[in-house]
Amino acid sequence: MKIQLKEYLTENNIFAIIFSRNGNHIERKIKEFNRYGIPFIIICGKEINHKKVVYRPLRGKYDAINFAYQFIPKQSDIIILNDEDTFKLPIIELLNLMEREKVDFIFPRILILNSLQTTFTILLDKIRKFIPVTANGELIILKKEILDKVYPLKPCKAEDSYMMFKALEYGYKIRFAHEYAVITYRNSKSLIEEVNYKKRTVTGIYQALSYSNPPLLIKLFYIFLPFISILLLFLGKKFHAWGKGIILGFINYYIFKDKGGSY
Repeated sequence: MKIQLKEYLTENNIFAIIFSRNGNHIERKIKEFNRYGIPFIIICGKEINHKKVVYRPLRGKYDAINFAYQFIPKQSDIIILNDEDTFKLPIIELLNLMEREKVDFIFPRILILNSLQTTFTILLDKIRKFIPVTANGELIILKKEILDKVYPLKPCKAEDSYMMFKALEYGYKIRFAHEYAVITYRNSKSLIEEVNYKKRTVTGIYQALSYSNPPLLIKLFYIFLPFISILLLFLGKKFHAWGKGIILGFINYYIFKDKGGSY
């Protein structure tokens, strides 16, 4: 049965944590969550005078999550994690899906505007329909008990996948809601920026794997990923950038032992 948000809020205690690097979209986010009627806190890397905004120096999103944990009401059942530079959130749809399918951790696909990553994301989404190899940190809805178990997060550049891998390890039900999308932007508009982005995210994935024990298929995927990425080097400029970034991320973790969570 399809539920309405007000009805869901009556039966569940929902709390949202919004992450902002520079406060550019804070006013829009405040209006958005006030319209939903969902209580929230904004963790911002810039000092802004607002009762819903708490300043935290930029140390990585894992640190922002750890910092925000103290503001979560004890009676909360459901936690929403959302980046400020996202638009048209399918929150009601995801909550309905959680209720209907008894899901514990859910995230939608992302539509990236004005970025080279659009093609890569489409390919990644095809894989994630079968194997949840990564999560989308732009919007995640999860049971608070999952966050209770992973808190405090260790330094990790891919905190979203880290939490998902731990949830899978604990036996929770994960859902990649490819039927729904959230709109966002990416800074990588050149091949060099795309290489650096892939390097960071892949480094974070291998960090996340070192902290968790997800299903075998996920571990096998990342064992073979560096070898597969070599093939990408010969398939054109975009694929070359992706392959190079993946290889550099693998090297960055296993050779240079990057265990930092900031980026």
